[in-house]
Amino acid sequence: EVGFPRRETILASLSMISSGQDPISYNFSYKSPVMNKEKNIFLGFKVVKQSNSKQETTTSYLYTQNLQSLPTKIVAIDKNSPEVFKIKLNDYSGVHYKNFDSMALKKSIDGFNSSVDKIASWKEENFEYDQNLCTKKKTTNTQYGTLTSVYKFFKNDLLGSYNICFVSSIAYEGRHANHPNYDFSSMASIERNAIGLVTKILMDDYLKQSVEYDDQYRISALETGSD
Repeated sequence: EVGFPRRETILASLSMISSGQDPISYNFSYKSPVMNKEKNIFLGFKVVKQSNSKQETTTSYLYTQNLQSLPTKIVAIDKNSPEVFKIKLNDYSGVHYKNFDSMALKKSIDGFNSSVDKIASWKEENFEYDQNLCTKKKTTNTQYGTLTSVYKFFKNDLLGSYNICFVSSIAYEGRHANHPNYDFSSMASIERNAIGLVTKILMDDYLKQSVEYDDQYRISALETGSD
């Protein structure tokens, strides 16, 4: 490509062999290379296509001066039924975090389309962020209703000023479009040790899982609660 300071190593194909599964090979193709004009550094491609014998996936990416390869559109086509395809669209907005300009997910639409009409989709939107970093609220809309998820995060003195998105609880509120008697609310709680490792998971106060660690923070015991 004209303007490249050196030839970049680009993956052309990949073969995978798994126990009990047929070998599968992937081929890759690329379009629209992107350079950082100030530093003359290759960032990536705007369009990447991955294909195998069963499926073809095309991903489009967004690039900014500070960020690279944010997926904006993903289309997956089953070669046995190409008239129906899976599609995902992401929309981002600019945010500012610790003197750094970044991009945060604002809306995501996920679903199935056909060459004739849209079949089904669900949309995540109304994202709110904790310090422009961790998702603290989002709303998922489908034809059946709305699910609102509110997140709280684990913080302690050992982590100091580092903002790591360790979830401590998720509150769910579901609203059905046509049958309000199906509406629900639920709470998932995640307990952690001093360094943030998960020690207990509760769903509406029912134990789902507990974990113990040795002095090197390796798992020494794991218990799964009953439903």
